[in-house]
Amino acid sequence: CDGLDNDGDGEVDEGMSDVDGDGLCDDIDFETCDGVDNDGDGHVDEGYIDADGDGIADCVDDEECDGIDNDGDGSTDEGYPDTDKDGIADCVEVEECDGLDNDGDGLVDEGSPDTDLDGIKDCIDVEECDGLDNNGDGLVDEGFADTDGDGAADCIDVETCDGEDNNGDGVVDEGFADSDEDGIADCIDDEDDLPVDDTGDEDGGEGCGGCASGGSPQGAAWLLALAGLALVRRRRE
Repeated sequence: CDGLDNDGDGEVDEGMSDVDGDGLCDDIDFETCDGVDNDGDGHVDEGYIDADGDGIADCVDDEECDGIDNDGDGSTDEGYPDTDKDGIADCVEVEECDGLDNDGDGLVDEGSPDTDLDGIKDCIDVEECDGLDNNGDGLVDEGFADTDGDGAADCIDVETCDGEDNNGDGVVDEGFADSDEDGIADCIDDEDDLPVDDTGDEDGGEGCGGCASGGSPQGAAWLLALAGLALVRRRRE
């Protein structure tokens, strides 16, 4: 096997092993990167780059979706879907909490917390004024007005009778009794709760002990004083 027609029969190296069938006997053949054992040494494409180390030289390797440049073209997993367009193929992508389907499984942000169970993960959820921790930061309704400073935002606070505008509607103690109609609810009013009528009867009753009919306590007192003076004069006479 020397590449010559030694016996002059018009054929070169006839009868010698030629594994790849290229017309060159193995001893003088050179290994080329073609997936064949060109030189008959039992090895295929030896000496050629095998980037993914799978035993198949890059020149004949097919790109697989495995996070490796299988065919040695400088690109990884080319031709495979990359739903979130981050340069990492879905097959090897890990789902992140970013509002995208990173791994191409048709689900968005699966496995990430959704504290308020609204279908929007905490990482991208926006806090709403609803009494829930929408964005999972441990705070409820942060950033919304809390007029009375009780920790409950106005949007969900209930008006109580305490002299404060609990629900932030600009009105204080609305819906609670204000018997004397002075604009201050009875629960915090320091003065009499009932209006004084024209007879001087603060509780709105009909009777007034010692009052003359249609009169007032002051009128009855004057009558008693005059009667006393008349009695004193009679005794002196």
